[in-house]
Amino acid sequence: MSAAKPEIQANLVEALAKLPETTNAVFFEEAGAGKLRRSPLFAELAKEKFSLEFPALDVAGAGRLVREECKTAGVGIEPRAAQDLVALVGADPWSLCQEIAKLAAYVLARGSASIKPADVAELVSEAQADAFFVFLDACVAGRERPALAALEKLFLAGMAEMQIVTLLERHFRLLIAARDQLDHGLNDSEALAADCGAHPFVAGKALAAARRFDLRSLADRHADLIAIERSLKTSGGKARALLDIFAVKLSSACNLPTGR
Repeated sequence: MSAAKPEIQANLVEALAKLPETTNAVFFEEAGAGKLRRSPLFAELAKEKFSLEFPALDVAGAGRLVREECKTAGVGIEPRAAQDLVALVGADPWSLCQEIAKLAAYVLARGSASIKPADVAELVSEAQADAFFVFLDACVAGRERPALAALEKLFLAGMAEMQIVTLLERHFRLLIAARDQLDHGLNDSEALAADCGAHPFVAGKALAAARRFDLRSLADRHADLIAIERSLKTSGGKARALLDIFAVKLSSACNLPTGR
């Protein structure tokens, strides 16, 4: 609608006035109402009974949704837990509601009244970690296409570009710590989890994955992520293109099994 010329929109307004009662015309527009108010077609459609706008959630809106859904589910949620949930899942309403339903069932089953940060870490971060390690495993195997497909799944899950960068940075810091532990002859997921604030499940997977990299390659890729974050914040770089390049670089530069 927003791309149609004014004369075409005017013709559509006339055509809509002639539609029989038995006919439904459906218009879908990705642009928000604020960008469409000057459109003559929008002004006409806005009068209709089923004219609805579903704006994308921002972080604040996602936080409100979390609190409302928790209330509906009959549980409370601590502020830090709500923040962690949005940071991990993103501002996708469907994904948030699914995770809240899972968390609510979990805490109610154990007789608790509120979702805590530890609950989010245990139930949600594991799923996010799995998504990351699918991406990482494809990169380690040098399979660029599956790696790019795994990266795209993170986008499709409703995660914003900066959230994906932040997630990757967090995991690479964990991998660096895991590789450092291995280089010192240790293999303790509990200690790694305690040192890095990660769930033991995630720390265990990080130790297994870190065996396939050396410390320098991990540090270099973490530096790449810092550069991507800087580009997004300062010059508005194209996040998806930068992350695709990162995935290709990781696939080609990773250090295959070291046996350590």
